[in-house]
Amino acid sequence: MMHHTHILIRKTAEEIAGAFYELAAANPDFYRDWPKQRNYIRKNWPAFIPAAREQLTRMLRLNYSDHVKNEIYEALVNDRSINPAIRDATVH
Repeated sequence: MMHHTHILIRKTAEEIAGAFYELAAANPDFYRDWPKQRNYIRKNWPAFIPAAREQLTRMLRLNYSDHVKNEIYEALVNDRSINPAIRDATVH
């Protein structure tokens, strides 16, 4: 399945997937199914898109430079225009 997502949101989702992997890999059953982190991220990053959007939205409220906040804001707005699944969603 093709995922149309802004690159910043995709990278953030991949980072969150990687962090999740590091915790979940302690479970032998999980590790047996996913012995390589990069394979887990490659296959599962789309499941972390909502968490990535939430994290980036929270970052807008924190003490980051206006430049960083503008990049995040533009990514969130642009993602809405390229992602049909959220195009009609309400912005909070």
